[in-house]
Amino acid sequence: PHEGSALLLQQGGVFGVRDERRRGTGAYLAFGYVGSRRGEPDEHYDRLTVSGGLRAAFLDERLRVDVALEVPDDTQHGAGWAAASSLLLDGPMVGLAIEVGAWVPFSDQAEAGAARLAPSADLSLLIGRRVTMRTRQGALVDLESGGARLWSSAYGLDVWAVGPLSAGAEVILAVGVAQDRLVVAPAAAIGVSLRLSIVTASFVGRYGFTTDAAELLGQYSAMATVRVSAFE
Repeated sequence: PHEGSALLLQQGGVFGVRDERRRGTGAYLAFGYVGSRRGEPDEHYDRLTVSGGLRAAFLDERLRVDVALEVPDDTQHGAGWAAASSLLLDGPMVGLAIEVGAWVPFSDQAEAGAARLAPSADLSLLIGRRVTMRTRQGALVDLESGGARLWSSAYGLDVWAVGPLSAGAEVILAVGVAQDRLVVAPAAAIGVSLRLSIVTASFVGRYGFTTDAAELLGQYSAMATVRVSAFE
């Protein structure tokens, strides 16, 4: 679970799991690639992405504020993300956080997409000392008449492998209405993460299984993220 991949997924129309107990104030920078739909080259998807964000935590993680943006290029208008969240439960086995966020395109042109409201909840269950089960549940609602209305869920498993190295896998599902039709979009992702003191480096790859998933996200994507967190 990593902020960079979550940003890309939220823009496309699904949520990915993440560590709701992540702590500290810091920043991240992410570089990604989004591949086209099955056998259909498309400049909207065959592209590199660059995103970055800042995060501030207050009151022992009871209030967290995140801002992020995707840098525009020749084919994309770029967009910004802002969210407020709270870690409600940080128990020895169970963690729970809630968030309300919004994704806003920089351009008002139709191809840039609509502003999107994204409330969600993250829940984790620690199994033993090295394995964590996670889920993220939320809605993605375009703030325009006739826009997308999706329920997105993700279910993942993180394993702390050895030393600072961890790995994870997840399945993702978005169901709802987009472009005036029913959408069912399943996908899966795997990732690895290396945490060294206040710096965390990660790599995540994702694949969409259906035409709906490919249209929302591109057929596949890969993203590398570097995050720096201080004051933990």
